[in-house]
Amino acid sequence: MEQNSDFASFSEEQKELADSVTANVVGKSRESGDGRDPDEIDFESYVFPDTKNRAITSWFLLVMGTAAVLVWVLFRSRTEIWNDGVLLGGIVLLVLALYFRIAAFPLGVNQGEALFLATKEAGFPVGHASAMLGFRGWRSRPSWRILLFSVEDPPLQRGLVELDGITGEVLGVYSEENPDPETKPPSDY
Repeated sequence: MEQNSDFASFSEEQKELADSVTANVVGKSRESGDGRDPDEIDFESYVFPDTKNRAITSWFLLVMGTAAVLVWVLFRSRTEIWNDGVLLGGIVLLVLALYFRIAAFPLGVNQGEALFLATKEAGFPVGHASAMLGFRGWRSRPSWRILLFSVEDPPLQRGLVELDGITGEVLGVYSEENPDPETKPPSDY
């Protein structure tokens, strides 16, 4: 399997682990008989959007807010159409532009790296895993939340690992035995 450029910083051992995880997912899909051909599934095509895109929105809001304030300054005495609501709207847009700019953190850890870091922290061999990008604090700092299940069928352990989306720092690791290991998940998962 050809490696994505996101994995360029990984060692050969880490790349082999990523390939084995992908092979495990492909094998499980073949065994499930759900009608999907695993060879046609592109596991690496979806990339989570980067939160630094908020900076683009901040520029748009800055232009619109500045335009509203300028229109109010230039035309407020000439007509009643440009009232104080235009000024208020411009100020709100400028404040939003500032917020979007300071909340435009670049995502330093992509989903592949987050899954790899989480499997190292889990404390058990990982079978299935799911990643979610969430946000913390008033500046919406990105963080990965990785749900992990052990490799057994049905899984005997499960865990949740939270990672900082910028530095990859582990924020929390929570794991437990599966409370009902006899229950299998539905076959369409």
